[in-house]
Amino acid sequence: MTWLTWRQLRTSAASAYASLLLIAILLAVTGPALAHLAATAGHDFLNRAQDNSADAALYDIGWIAVLATPPLIGMFWGAPLISAELTAGTQRLVWNQTVSRTRWLAVKLIVCGAAAMAATGLLSLAVSWWSSPIDKALDATATSAAPAGFWFPRLAEETFAARGVAPVGYAALAFMLGVTLGLVLRRLLPAMAVTGIGYIAVQVVMNLWVRPALLAPEHLVMRITNTVNFSSRNGLILSQVPEPGAWITSEQLTDNAGHSVALPSWTPTCFTDGPGRNSQACFARLHRLYEVVVAYQPAGRFWTLQFYELGIYLALAVALAAFCVYWIRVRVS
Repeated sequence: MTWLTWRQLRTSAASAYASLLLIAILLAVTGPALAHLAATAGHDFLNRAQDNSADAALYDIGWIAVLATPPLIGMFWGAPLISAELTAGTQRLVWNQTVSRTRWLAVKLIVCGAAAMAATGLLSLAVSWWSSPIDKALDATATSAAPAGFWFPRLAEETFAARGVAPVGYAALAFMLGVTLGLVLRRLLPAMAVTGIGYIAVQVVMNLWVRPALLAPEHLVMRITNTVNFSSRNGLILSQVPEPGAWITSEQLTDNAGHSVALPSWTPTCFTDGPGRNSQACFARLHRLYEVVVAYQPAGRFWTLQFYELGIYLALAVALAAFCVYWIRVRVS
């Protein structure tokens, strides 16, 4: 049964692992030069790395590849795994060979799921290793809520899901989501489409609501002084990051009594008047009347959040696997 499952998977697995090998070789060849630059360039490392078009391209290729791998696995490995068998009716041949439905499904899920998780984990490991000089520099020097030029800190929403061990959980969930939808819908193309949409929806929910609530954030009350730690863009507050590499989860403008207030209508004059007297008076008024309360996750919580998220996604994947066992035993003829 295991051999048969591997034969069915080997073509797609070979393509995926060949692509992984190419990326890994590219990162292994260029990684030492990036590490050497980090060791010798000092505080100018991020700017010099950004000026190198090859490093900039590999940085983008790396995190985009890790982000894209789980949904592709769910759509092209998970969704067809059972739906193709049910559509062709080939599962009956196996079931009539003294192989139970539960064993048939379990072998498929274990073999294919392990291959999917291993591929994603190895890719994340390679990308995290190559990017580690940049990540360490950002965790030590980043001072703005916006990315440091071209780069994003490890806790930023853009890169958190492309580092560490969390992508292994993403792959497990995406794979099981594809299997479940293929089993229930029994139509390949709808199952693939819904898998992609469903995975993206889960990631959005995680980024916006679940991850910020996994650990109680630190808080810092900041006085408004000048444009270094306060700026107005479309009515938003963008304050200075309280710690290098920190992830700001919320910001709120308050009055001196601690009550939440809206951004005053005259705030834009602080920026349109330039550095002259009116601008100074404007910021003096902001400093006197308002504060910014910042909630944030320190950079040191990266691995804690990674393992929390890994556990959540693995638990969801196991729950979907249990549902598939129930469905194939009770609802599939």
